[in-house]
Amino acid sequence: MSTCFTIQILIRCFHLYDQSGKLVKSKEVVRGENKIDISELPDGAYLMKTESESYKIIKKN
Repeated sequence: MSTCFTIQILIRCFHLYDQSGKLVKSKEVVRGENKIDISELPDGAYLMKTESESYKIIKKN
């Protein structure tokens, strides 16, 4: 099972938060297609925020 996802990003950075609101990953990226590795994170729901949008991400094995 993959622990990476690919997203088309038009921004320069993203922030990933766990269910308690704790920042668990933050990264500057280049505009365009980016592969984001979340293999180090435990299973659960995460909120990814960019400069203009928010996404819900569910990780489970």
